Amino acid sequence: MSQIKYIFRDFWWTVAKLDIPRDGYMTQIMRAYKMSKDDVWQYLSLPMSKFRRGEIAEDVVWKTFAENMGKPLHAACLRVFHKPLEDYSRRYKTITTFIQKLHKLWYYNVILSDEFEPQSKKARKLWWYNWFDEVLLSHEIGLSKHDDKVNASTKIFEYALKKYKIKPEEALFIDDMAANCLAAQRAGIQSIIAKGPRQTVKEVKKILHSK
Repeated sequence: MSQIKYIFRDFWWTVAKLDIPRDGYMTQIMRAYKMSKDDVWQYLSLPMSKFRRGEIAEDVVWKTFAENMGKPLHAACLRVFHKPLEDYSRRYKTITTFIQKLHKLWYYNVILSDEFEPQSKKARKLWWYNWFDEVLLSHEIGLSKHDDKVNASTKIFEYALKKYKIKPEEALFIDDMAANCLAAQRAGIQSIIAKGPRQTVKEVKKILHSK
C-alpha cells in the first residue's frame, strides 16, 4: 500500500464542472472590451493576484483595473463572480461518492483552491464543500497555486504539508491544470491531472494500492 494519508484537490473540473463552455472572468472581460487576453492581463494581473490572496476587496480590483486602462469600468466586470453557481454548474457524483468511500478508509480529503471569495461564499451556502474534511482557499490563507505556477515556487504546498504535519510522500494532489500539478511535484507531492471523473478515480485507486 502507498504511504498517502492526505488527498488534496482543486474544486472546479475535479469535483464539479461547468455546464457551459469554459467562460471564465477573463473571457467575459475580453469580450466586453474587445481586447486580447494579453492586453487585458497587463492591466488586471496585479490587482487580481492580490484579490486571489485576499489582500484587497473586489471593488478595489475593478477600480484599479479601470484606472490602469484609463477607461470607464464595463458593467460586465461587476457580474463575473456573481452568477448563481447552481445555474451553470454541477458536481461530479462519481467523485463525491468516491470521496465518501475514502472517508471510510480514513483518508483525509482537503480542497486546495484559488477560488475567489464571492464564488467560495456561494459554494459554502450550497454545502458544496461538505464532502471534505477541510478547505484551504487562497483568499483565506494568503497563498495561491497561481503564484507558485508563475514563480516556479511551492509555497502553498509547503504550507499544506506543514499545516497537517505530513511528509510529501504522504500527500496526493489532483488538479485539472498540468502547471499546478507540476508545482506540487516540485514540492515532492505526487499528482494527478484530472481529465474526467472516471479517469481520476481509476488513477487514485491505482496510486493508493501501489507499494
